[in-house]
Amino acid sequence: MKRTFLPGKKMNFTLPLIASIAILSVFSSCKEREEDPNESLSVAFTVQATPGVKIKSVVTQVGTVQSTKFNVPGTTWSSEPQIVNTSQGAVHLASTAEGTGADSRLIVRIFVNGEQKAVDTANGINLMAKTVVDFNK
Repeated sequence: MKRTFLPGKKMNFTLPLIASIAILSVFSSCKEREEDPNESLSVAFTVQATPGVKIKSVVTQVGTVQSTKFNVPGTTWSSEPQIVNTSQGAVHLASTAEGTGADSRLIVRIFVNGEQKAVDTANGINLMAKTVVDFNK
């Protein structure tokens, strides 16, 4: 007596179906994985002013996280380099200061991987400089 688990017609259909599913799963697992289009970068901010200028505020923003410093001592300020993923979208830097005359200057800069990517300069008595690096471009 012969035992069969599946009747003949079902067996003729089931084996090719199982074989094709197995082959497709092998090909799909061998396919190259997509690389993440975002990358991690080192970002640093600097603010410089001419002698006598009083830096009143420095505002940095990475993605949606904002940091504010008030009444910064001296005429220079710089951040520690920080690792930023380009998925954050953009980084911003703004600063306000009080100058002593028309020749007073306030300069803000953003460095990405050690290279200056954005700069803005303000001149006069009431100084405000701001700049941005947009990673979505």
